[in-house]
Amino acid sequence: MNRRIKEATAKRNRCDTQAELEGRLVALVAACNCARRLKTLGGR
Repeated sequence: MNRRIKEATAKRNRCDTQAELEGRLVALVAACNCARRLKTLGGR
C-alpha cells in the first residue's frame, strides 16, 4: 500500500519543466502566507 501511495504522489507532482515547478512553488508559498495572515486577523 505504501508503494502505491508513493507512486501516485510522484506521478501527481511531476512537472514538465523546472520553470513550471518553480511557478507552482511560488503560488503555494503565496497561498500559505495569505492564509496565515487571514488566520491572524481572525478569518477562517
